[in-house]
Amino acid sequence: MATGSTNNATSLFKRKEIIGRGKFGVVYKAYHVKTQQVYAIKVLNLDNTEDEVEDIRKEIQFLSSLKQAPNITHYYGSYLNDTKLWVIMEYCAGGSLRTLLRPGVIEEKYIGVIMREILVALVSIHRDNVIHRDIKAANILISNNGSVKLCDFGVAAQLSQSMLKRQTMAGTPYWMAPEVIMEGVYYDTKVDIWSLGITAYEIATGNPPYCHMEAIRAMQMITKSKPPRLEGREYSQPLKEFIALCLDEDPRERPSAEDLSKSKLIKQERGTSTSVLRELITRYLLFREKNEHYKQEEEQNQAKRKSNSSLDANMWGSSNENSQDEIDIKWDFDSLSSKEYILENDINVEAIPEEADWIKYSPQEVNYAYPEEDYYNSNKPYFPYYQGSTIGRTFNNNNNTCLLYTSDAADDSLRV
Repeated sequence: MATGSTNNATSLFKRKEIIGRGKFGVVYKAYHVKTQQVYAIKVLNLDNTEDEVEDIRKEIQFLSSLKQAPNITHYYGSYLNDTKLWVIMEYCAGGSLRTLLRPGVIEEKYIGVIMREILVALVSIHRDNVIHRDIKAANILISNNGSVKLCDFGVAAQLSQSMLKRQTMAGTPYWMAPEVIMEGVYYDTKVDIWSLGITAYEIATGNPPYCHMEAIRAMQMITKSKPPRLEGREYSQPLKEFIALCLDEDPRERPSAEDLSKSKLIKQERGTSTSVLRELITRYLLFREKNEHYKQEEEQNQAKRKSNSSLDANMWGSSNENSQDEIDIKWDFDSLSSKEYILENDINVEAIPEEADWIKYSPQEVNYAYPEEDYYNSNKPYFPYYQGSTIGRTFNNNNNTCLLYTSDAADDSLRV
């Protein structure tokens, strides 16, 4: 699918509902009129600052160059309409891994499968000298069939023969490798390995290290403290070793994605199908439907978003689609019913992992790593229920001054 005019695009595609929002625009679910193939279409506003437009151009450039890479969301082409750019992407029904953490932490057998699939993506993109630079649970998509995809290349970087290392600070603070934060220090693809280790830690414990600290303080801790380690008898040695390998403070000693694929954690799940992740999706759906307070919050937020849908229709850039102003807005796995999902996927209900009280700190403390995760207490002590979508948002107030380098991860991910 090549770049073309919007006149062609409006006749080729029919939009359905909004499935995401980012700082640059809106993401729609749409289908090709002739083939009925479903796509995700980012409608990006180019009427931004020159630096923001350059960020958009770079992300499209990376996605275009990675068309053959496995386990990432794929790019098919783009169309220009005045100051709006339509970016045609692969549609992956599902939600973020961060969403699947809401009912509790995730067991090791699932962590091994998820890490294995992300490593497949990293082996491919690192071979092409691309650094993702923003790996975290909010940027990992689990589709409804259980497949795993790495999303959001908004701050990715390309290495070249003339520049085999980078120096720019980029990413989200809590997942940054020490060398990314330290001034004047060059880095390469090994920063993704560090972020992967922090993500494994996040999945196992519920949050990344230092999440109770503001971003600037957390970055100081990352550079001055010993690398985090997974402690406790509840965690197996292969998982502890995997995280320790990733979180080596010397990037030269950190294994490559290819070497990590040979670790014990990955080897023990080598024969496990990604379809096992459907059990995590089922757990989340049952959790969501069981907790009426949470469900009511979701419905209220969806109503608010729907009331603004006419404004989003203008982002589409078409004047002949007024009849579609009242469009549904669906986020993450919200369009799924637990009963239907269990029946359609033949889920063994007895295999579904239990919910868990996993917060390691007082519920009164702010989770700075995910500041948009507003939660309130249930009748379970110290257990948070989240409202709205899961977003890793740029810090833009108080002493958190990393807004130039962090990204609206979950907003920009192409998911429903």
